[in-house]
Amino acid sequence: MHNAFFAFDSELDSFRAQRIAETAEGVRAVPGNVDITFDDRPLDSPMKARIDAGIDAAECLVVLIGQNTASDPGVIYAISRAVHEFGTPVIGVRIDKLADENRLQGIAGDDPFARSGLSGRSLLQIETYDPPFSSSVFARSHIRYTLRDWVDLAINESVRRNARVRRSRPRADSA
Repeated sequence: MHNAFFAFDSELDSFRAQRIAETAEGVRAVPGNVDITFDDRPLDSPMKARIDAGIDAAECLVVLIGQNTASDPGVIYAISRAVHEFGTPVIGVRIDKLADENRLQGIAGDDPFARSGLSGRSLLQIETYDPPFSSSVFARSHIRYTLRDWVDLAINESVRRNARVRRSRPRADSA
């Protein structure tokens, strides 16, 4: 079971995020995660501290990408902190095909990673998954049963990259 921190647009995607967090096989949301309100307001220090604590407790940041996710300051902050400060693996999952509480599917939004100010190298290390189904039921099931595999892959790739970086650094006692 992996602990994940979910970043999402609270206004349009809270219901979708809650459902994913409750039903994902082998992936558990960091406690209190889905209660964090990501919205368009400027981030204050307590909100930043909650996001930082969530990322610190997680093995992976899962960005749930909906219509307005790319313009959400909290999501952009979480992406930047996960990559630059915590070294936490990051993945994106498109959730626009999932039905909301009114049984309506969303609209595909922009890529939040492109707007997050990450370098090209960092962007290459982030995978975004888009369920290949147009039906909400099938898309939700696909996410439910494969999210663990996506998180596993991100974690394993991060470990592999970090091991390669450590091997390529000269040892202090070799001089």
